[in-house]
Amino acid sequence: MPGLLFLERCFRVTIRIADKSDASHQMKVLHINSSGIHGGAGRAAYRIHDGLRNAGIDSGYFTQDMVKNSPAIISPQDYVDNKMAIIRPYLERNAFKIFFGGAKVVFSPAWLSLSSTQEIVTRQSPDIVNLHWVCNSVLRPEDLTKFSRPILWTLHDMWPFTGGCHYSDGCLNYQQHCGDCHVLFQSSSNDISQSIHRRKQKAWDSLQLTIVSPSRWLAACASQSSLFSGRRIEVIPTGIDLETFRPGEKLSIRKDLKLPADKKLILFGAINATGDRRKGFDLLHGAIQSLSRNTREQMEILVFGSNEPRNPPDFGLPVHYLGRIIDDPRLVSIYSAADVMVVPSREDNLPNTAVESIACGTPVVAFDIGGMSDIIDHLKNGYLAPAFEADRLAQGIEWVLADNDRYQVISKEARRKAEDSFDITTTVNQYRSVYQSLL
Repeated sequence: MPGLLFLERCFRVTIRIADKSDASHQMKVLHINSSGIHGGAGRAAYRIHDGLRNAGIDSGYFTQDMVKNSPAIISPQDYVDNKMAIIRPYLERNAFKIFFGGAKVVFSPAWLSLSSTQEIVTRQSPDIVNLHWVCNSVLRPEDLTKFSRPILWTLHDMWPFTGGCHYSDGCLNYQQHCGDCHVLFQSSSNDISQSIHRRKQKAWDSLQLTIVSPSRWLAACASQSSLFSGRRIEVIPTGIDLETFRPGEKLSIRKDLKLPADKKLILFGAINATGDRRKGFDLLHGAIQSLSRNTREQMEILVFGSNEPRNPPDFGLPVHYLGRIIDDPRLVSIYSAADVMVVPSREDNLPNTAVESIACGTPVVAFDIGGMSDIIDHLKNGYLAPAFEADRLAQGIEWVLADNDRYQVISKEARRKAEDSFDITTTVNQYRSVYQSLL
């Protein structure tokens, strides 16, 4: 498409970085992620990178977001480069709407890219490139063929093996060749989803590519896809620092946060918590409405990740909107202040919020979808409700909170699950093992 190629050439930028030299060669990894250290994928990716560095592995982290005062992160460091990182995704999204009408969900056509990514890979000279979430005009499928080194791709959603959507909303077309895409406003048997799928097929065929999935569910989806079928796919859960995310003293934390000491607090949180339909804020509303009147009178709700909506839904009980939270200590306080975390997602991989919550000893109630069963052992450390049944989600909330003695057991089991399955040290060792096998 000539117009798009013109835009791409016009908005190429160069990120200035210092060359590094190391007299003694050791395994060197370069992570590439669109966002810096915020957002679900950014937080998960940076934790892997930071854990590798703490384990003595030479790990670099490249992002198009400006991150200051961090020698371990390679990012735009001047005004122009930073602004271009904002303009490119804006141009791509609007060109997609103009030419194809847009989509009902997040959809990335991957037309534009950051041309200096290849330069950075060349200068850093890593042994392995670890891709994460590389949309928002960071990489096109065609760019990966230029890296000339093993690529490990950590999946944070379904985009790497679909025709453009990040979650397929139940569609299985990615198992064939996409097309007739039900999330596009203008779809046909040979629509843009099929075109993007063909671009990926051509690019992926020439790559030495290994896949890592944080959840068993996403690994199964990838293995059933036409793009990744037959590839090596490893399951390595998202790891967190269990010394940071640990249970706190509930009453003193509530006092500091000015939250009631005598109520059961139900927590819900996500990036764009109230605006992203996939995160299920409306299903949470339905679940709260299903709770018995006597139960609801003892409860209040905490919401982080969004400010109060202009027309907030009536839950029939007080709601505390905490806004966007970006620092871990405050997140730990919020998890510890809550009695139960509800994750009513329609589709999800292995959400950070659920892992962080159980690490703080706060049980999680969720639908039995995606990677939730990797986190929640039903009726042991939390509750898994049948998909999208709000009344069963309500039953789960009531089950967790109904008995104080049982609650103490559930809380301890939640923390034990985090220690057994989501310790960042274990995650790093698993990544190290896969890296070494690739070399």
